[in-house]
Amino acid sequence: MAKGKQTEKKDKATIANAEYDRLVKLFTDAGVDKIKLDIFDELIRKVAEVFACLEVIKDLPTILYDPANPTVQKETAAGKVRVKYMAQYASCMQKLNKELLGALDGDDGDGLEDYV
Repeated sequence: MAKGKQTEKKDKATIANAEYDRLVKLFTDAGVDKIKLDIFDELIRKVAEVFACLEVIKDLPTILYDPANPTVQKETAAGKVRVKYMAQYASCMQKLNKELLGALDGDDGDGLEDYV
């Protein structure tokens, strides 16, 4: 049993490292300078770890049905955790995109700046 957990950890670490490398390459290709990448390196690493967690649990059941009464449903622990990890991942990616790429600056181009 301990060996299975060790393999899972290795797989998770492998997934996290691959996602970290992918994100760094994408940001580098987008023209983000090395200094900004160094500043946000730890956040990029954490995003990659959250992504790895999501990948590990993606095939687990999220809802259990009662065989006697299919209208009774119960959310599994994997389902609850997946929602939390997705929220963390989305929030961190939005922050990285805003800080590194300058996206999501809040200007929707509605033209109201003429009236200020």
